[in-house]
Amino acid sequence: MNRLESHHLDNIGAYLRPTDVIDYDDHSVALLAGAVEGDTKQDTIRRAFEMVRDQYPHSCDAGSEEVACTASDVIRLGHGLCFAKSNLLAALLRYHHIPTGFCYERVRRDEGGFVLHGYNAVVIDGQWRKIDARGNNDRVRVYFTPARDMLAYPPDASAGEMEFPGVYPDPSPAVLRVLRAGPDVSSVIIKLPGDLPPYD
Repeated sequence: MNRLESHHLDNIGAYLRPTDVIDYDDHSVALLAGAVEGDTKQDTIRRAFEMVRDQYPHSCDAGSEEVACTASDVIRLGHGLCFAKSNLLAALLRYHHIPTGFCYERVRRDEGGFVLHGYNAVVIDGQWRKIDARGNNDRVRVYFTPARDMLAYPPDASAGEMEFPGVYPDPSPAVLRVLRAGPDVSSVIIKLPGDLPPYD
């Protein structure tokens, strides 16, 4: 991704603050953030990324129907969809004063149509880098490579897939509404949008 743009620099505090879903002021999140602290910021990013990727599986991979939304939900339940996992990764990194935002892409569903996929962007050496802690499986392999973006689903433009531009300081309100409505992972996946709705 590009170097930090001026509007991001002017608003960098928005990429550091806690929110009701990026709840690094929760005791469980703060404890985990302490556990991933490294000797350098880049080491902390790597450790946090690998923690969320490996120790908190994607809900579909885990076969779990409970719906996580907040960072602390993911810790409590032990799993989460990509959107909840991105909330946890943002919370861990923001706890260490590392600017972290949210990005989205449209990916094709196996059964047809599209679904939104969410991940993070983090500042590494003055640049936004996309990091996707969705979790590895037999179809997904993502590793920490700070010199380039790391996506679980590189978009196939010929199939109509695309990355939506921008690094948002907050998760999509529309996605949060779907997660909060639940009542289970299967229902959430059906209700997730295929495009990024306008922020409200």
